[in-house]
Amino acid sequence: MDNTPNEKPKRQRSRMYPSHDLQTSLESSYKIYKSIGMHPASADVIAKNLGYNGKNGTSSTLISSLAQYGLLKKSGKGSYAISEDALKALMPKDDEEKQQTITLLAKNPALYFEILEEFSGEALPPMFVNRLTREFGLTNKVSEEAANIFKNTMEFANLLRNDILYDTSENESLNSGSASLEPANDLEDDLCCSENPDNNHVSKSEDNLCSNHENNIHYEITLKATLKDFTEVKISFPKSPNPSDIQQVIKYLNYFKETLEED
Repeated sequence: MDNTPNEKPKRQRSRMYPSHDLQTSLESSYKIYKSIGMHPASADVIAKNLGYNGKNGTSSTLISSLAQYGLLKKSGKGSYAISEDALKALMPKDDEEKQQTITLLAKNPALYFEILEEFSGEALPPMFVNRLTREFGLTNKVSEEAANIFKNTMEFANLLRNDILYDTSENESLNSGSASLEPANDLEDDLCCSENPDNNHVSKSEDNLCSNHENNIHYEITLKATLKDFTEVKISFPKSPNPSDIQQVIKYLNYFKETLEED
């Protein structure tokens, strides 16, 4: 007789996804901004300013959504603050800044960035819900809800138009904002590229900042402002990068900057 106890099946966990669309999250961030401005606050205080009794499962999912979109930023252990990007979206200086910021916020969640990379320029597949489960790490239980939230966010950000998914809004130029490859005039002399790590420089072209005949392209930036000795930072791409590639690099550099400032 087998006395082995029956093991309970392990609960399948879904990967992180925003549980609220961007429009709802912006409205929630405005409530926080009206109450505490841009000052850091604990998750419990933020939850109360959103109308909850305190931090609980429901409020935590909303706060997580705000953080994934980049509307809230970490500010010390267990604390959050309204981000600069949230302020730009809530109180923009003009329509262009508002649209650019909303586009950026919509692409911030890691899941959304991956979906945009996969389907940009195409119609979402008829079996999109199933693809989220099989290819993007969502459980079957949440994939339909996640798909609806994604579509609502993309439509709000003007990235889903006529059933086609785009990685830039209709009014956004490929070379606008911080995603531009064109350097400021005072930085151009400090920026060069090479086709290999041994600093073999190649020529600049009119269409791209740098070009070469190989598959890889390397950008070298000489840092002068704060370092005693000149130091070069190299960024490599497998091919000539597009604005979305640059924006993702900027996202991670900003993350490292905030981490260093916290230390």
